[in-house]
Amino acid sequence: MRSLYFIFFVFLFNSSVLAQIDITRYATDDLFKAKPIITKELLNKNESEKVPESFFQAEINTGMEYWNTNQLDDAAHHFRIMTQMYPKQAFIHYYLGAVLYDKKSYDEAIESLKESLDIDPFLLESKYLIGLIQIEKKEIKEAKETMEVLTNVPLYAAYGYHGMALVATQEQNIYTAKKMYEKCLKIDSTFREAYIPLTFIDLMLADNFKKPLRRMNRAIRVDSTWQQARIVRAMLSIYHDRNTDQFEKDINTLIRQDPDNYHYYSIKAYLELELKNYRGAVENFRTAFNLEIDTTNSGEYKFYTKLERNKALQSALNYYHKKFHQLDKKSHQYIDQGICEFINGNNKQALIFYETASNNQQSPVVDFLKAVLFESRLMSEYKAIPLYSEVIKKDSMYAMAYANRGNLYLKREDYKLAYADFSKMIKLMPQSKIGYKERGILLLKMRKYVKAYYDFTSALMIDSTDSDLFFNRGTAALWAAYFDHSINDFNKAIEKKPNDGEAYYMLSLNYLYKSDTLKSIALLDSASRLKKYNQDYHKELLWLAKRQGLTEYRQNAHDRLVKYYSWKTDYRMERAKFYLECERYEEALKDLLLLIKRNKRHAEAHYYLGKTQIALGDDKSGNKSLEKAKKLGYKDDETTPGK
Repeated sequence: MRSLYFIFFVFLFNSSVLAQIDITRYATDDLFKAKPIITKELLNKNESEKVPESFFQAEINTGMEYWNTNQLDDAAHHFRIMTQMYPKQAFIHYYLGAVLYDKKSYDEAIESLKESLDIDPFLLESKYLIGLIQIEKKEIKEAKETMEVLTNVPLYAAYGYHGMALVATQEQNIYTAKKMYEKCLKIDSTFREAYIPLTFIDLMLADNFKKPLRRMNRAIRVDSTWQQARIVRAMLSIYHDRNTDQFEKDINTLIRQDPDNYHYYSIKAYLELELKNYRGAVENFRTAFNLEIDTTNSGEYKFYTKLERNKALQSALNYYHKKFHQLDKKSHQYIDQGICEFINGNNKQALIFYETASNNQQSPVVDFLKAVLFESRLMSEYKAIPLYSEVIKKDSMYAMAYANRGNLYLKREDYKLAYADFSKMIKLMPQSKIGYKERGILLLKMRKYVKAYYDFTSALMIDSTDSDLFFNRGTAALWAAYFDHSINDFNKAIEKKPNDGEAYYMLSLNYLYKSDTLKSIALLDSASRLKKYNQDYHKELLWLAKRQGLTEYRQNAHDRLVKYYSWKTDYRMERAKFYLECERYEEALKDLLLLIKRNKRHAEAHYYLGKTQIALGDDKSGNKSLEKAKKLGYKDDETTPGK
């Protein structure tokens, strides 16, 4: 049972949340984030009592639909228009503020929330949310004052104490946080958001798991559908007395509650593996892979799991399932153990089981599994191709063998053979998007953009929920100079994956080719913001913004380069020059002094420090710095900024 033990990281003082959890097999860090306690469903219920079902309610529902589906820009735009249509409806201003909170547009959110309070001073949900924003912004004094007001209002006291607990977390005061959470639950035992962080405080302070387990039992009695509470209880039951029965009961309940959540099947699979029920483990792994890859195409999952995507393994598991009845019991045992060893990273042991299965009974299933194993090993992909060929020889109608072999040919840049395999797969499985998608990617590499465009279109006719297909077709349209079609596709890709920085970048290229430079720069700024460790995006933004004289975007690019590549002194030097050029001498001074602190022989920094000091009226220090730069070998450049 050793590998079922989980590692808890409790009370991370440098975090804005009280506790985070990292688990051996699976983990989630989204259980404890501060969010509005007044839910959208509750607000809908309250307001439906005041407003008859009408066009007005339909407009509210539309905004809620945008919000619930995480289309935050559309939701904010919709509620902003509604505040203009119904300026005296306080809760609409609240909705707008809550959406802006989710967008992390904190200043705008506070403005909307204050507007709601001006209209209705008793809508204290707005005050609570203002307090949460103040916590996010590290305005601890202001947040404490806001939450203290709520603690003195009986109907909102629980919210106030919950907020005070979050403030105590920021102040690194675990005992005060515990006290505030307990007061919150004493006032309102149904206040869900207090249970989990308080449970993890109990874990840290207690010398056993009984109290945390009792607390999670109460949480589940409060709401039996609360999945996060149930999964925490399942883990605590393992810790408390190695209670795998309770663990399994909770996981089975979670699967019934959310049958499309691959995360729960992967947990169940690992449990079966630990109990040496390899048959059950393999079936749960197969279900998990199919849910992850095929059903949820957006790539946005509720939880993170260490069960990594592996399309080749997914196809092998499905093939094994299809051919299961053709294999004898001993082969099942060897193959199941081999698959579990492979998923656990024990490739050598997995290969032994596969070879044993093959000696017991010849089957293309074993060849397929061995091919997947070699494909996963660095520098061993070449061994997989003949194994896939053997599968095709024994079962020429199995389409995924062609797909997997085609991908290996693609990696080897053997485009002709890859094209033949993908085309064969399409012929065998014309109802599947996979063949069209893979062949489209191949055609992109071959620079046959129009043909690639049509393949991606065929795939989208089969599955219009796959954001990658819109991205790929948009790429094909861009290089084929179908700019309007490309723009449309990248917008759809962004709609499905709002944080896709690459999609923003490709969209910016379209507008650049259409000579709409300002629009291109705005989109490139979004790409730069989202892909913060892609210095090429920052540098390209800097270059374009400089050409267009757009100081704000230049500032953004300089700041990101300095923040995310702080060890590269050139980026800070360039920002200092930018400040000097803009006559922002105090800011230039800070960067230059830091550069010199790190490297006292930085001649260029001394030179520009001198220029800055002279600009600030300190001629003596400035001339001294210029002299220092000269001694260090810096040559004066008449074109330098600030002259």
